[in-house]
Amino acid sequence: MPGTLSLPFLLLIAGLLVATPQMDRAELYPVARNRSEPSSLSVNLFLTQDGDDWAAPVNLSRSGSTTAPQLIIDSVGRQHVLWEDSIAGFVYAVGGPDGWSEPRVVELPFFTRRYFPDLPPQTSTPLFKPTLLADTNGNIHAFWVDTVTESAGTLRYSRVPAGSFAQFDAWSAPEALESSGISPAASANASGVHLAYVRQFDTADRPAGVYYRRFSTGSQTWGESRPLYTSRYLRGVTEETANVSISASDSNQLYVVWDDPAREQVFVAASGDGGATWEAPFEVDRRAPGDTPTVLGPGEISVGNLSNSPVIIWRAGHQSGSECTQYYRSRPADTTSWTSPQAIPGIEDCLASAQFIRDDGLLYLVGTIQQSGNSGAPSAMSTYIMAWDGMRWSTPRLQDALVGMTNPDTNQRIDLQCLSAGTVGDRLSIAG
Repeated sequence: MPGTLSLPFLLLIAGLLVATPQMDRAELYPVARNRSEPSSLSVNLFLTQDGDDWAAPVNLSRSGSTTAPQLIIDSVGRQHVLWEDSIAGFVYAVGGPDGWSEPRVVELPFFTRRYFPDLPPQTSTPLFKPTLLADTNGNIHAFWVDTVTESAGTLRYSRVPAGSFAQFDAWSAPEALESSGISPAASANASGVHLAYVRQFDTADRPAGVYYRRFSTGSQTWGESRPLYTSRYLRGVTEETANVSISASDSNQLYVVWDDPAREQVFVAASGDGGATWEAPFEVDRRAPGDTPTVLGPGEISVGNLSNSPVIIWRAGHQSGSECTQYYRSRPADTTSWTSPQAIPGIEDCLASAQFIRDDGLLYLVGTIQQSGNSGAPSAMSTYIMAWDGMRWSTPRLQDALVGMTNPDTNQRIDLQCLSAGTVGDRLSIAG
């Protein structure tokens, strides 16, 4: 039977713009709920006729110097958008049923001079790009790498009640979680916040590798860090080359995936008890013996989880005649084995960015493909949305409205990039 979804879209375009489409329902056809149906069953994603009608965008930032937006949706459905302004620093707006607040420059633990008393007046205020996460208890957590205190970077953490995001004094005192810790990835469930990251320093008692820590909801403290994977090759990774992703389910199943870029290998580790114990890392993919030296090696791995049926995606250049292919492997519920690598159907090139979003019994993937422009012209982004039902992918649906639009304030063409997605009830929200 076809699965019917309620999936209107709310589009937040950071530059920053906001648009609300005139759409009430979408249908995924056919996503089989009967697991005995053949895996070759065609799955197509299509939207109702109104699904392509997007309302006029609303400009949030009203400036021409914005970048790196982040959309965070808290446990009561408020939408927080934080972005960088090349002149002012971090700027913030919050939205809800009554509309959006005015954008305001905010002082935050990762954008302040208070922790650097010896900083000369003429030196710019340190600005560290955070990884932000909303939990199920009304808080927003922030992780960032402080490269001022320590040139190799110190992974720091702070949290705040979501309703007080813009109030500096409401944030908890920053904690140092790891020396030379970079590339933090976090996921939350009822038991707490689960963090994975790369440690660059290599010592006898704490080698370089991928590490895990948990913040307990009950004790409000961080547990000890533990290595999931160690490799001397990770000593040389940077914020630009390191890649870690984590997904925590409501039943405390955790999956962490990461790249070992120097070796061009990608891995996954799993825990069935909320991070107390972990399976040995499983190698997802590596460069094959038949790969030519110039093809793209495996990397940019990411993980999503639907009802304890995780799916991992990554890019590699194994296939002859294709510069890059987007692959996936899944692990059906109640099993410990991963399926063989397969190309994601309907994706002709690798995704430049990919975000998993879980909602209404399905796992959605919002992915962008970067298309090279003419000589000297900027590249364009094509954005697709597809769904994973635990066994199969729907056909990717190109979102023409997310390629670009006209800024109603200036009538100028806006090309959309740097997308950040989340859900509000039955709405998919995207900041870009």
